[in-house]
Amino acid sequence: MKTKRALVIVILILLVALGGGVAWWQSSASIQNIVTQSLPALPELRDAPATMREQITAADQRARSLSGAQKGLADLAQLYHSNGYLEEAMRCY
Repeated sequence: MKTKRALVIVILILLVALGGGVAWWQSSASIQNIVTQSLPALPELRDAPATMREQITAADQRARSLSGAQKGLADLAQLYHSNGYLEEAMRCY
């Protein structure tokens, strides 16, 4: 009897955890979709310093990721703004 009750409790806990995971995934996917649609195309960075190219490219990749979209977008906006890419920064804001 105790074994059956423990099994039911474990199954309920797993179902709640699964439901939470699904809710998180849907929320993250929705945020990622919104962020991705607002991202500007990468500007021509051929003549930019290597460090700046790497930082902008990394922030762009984070902004397009499922788990780091918001942080990547904020970083990208700041990088664009501070390096004179004002149109791209405005798209990120």
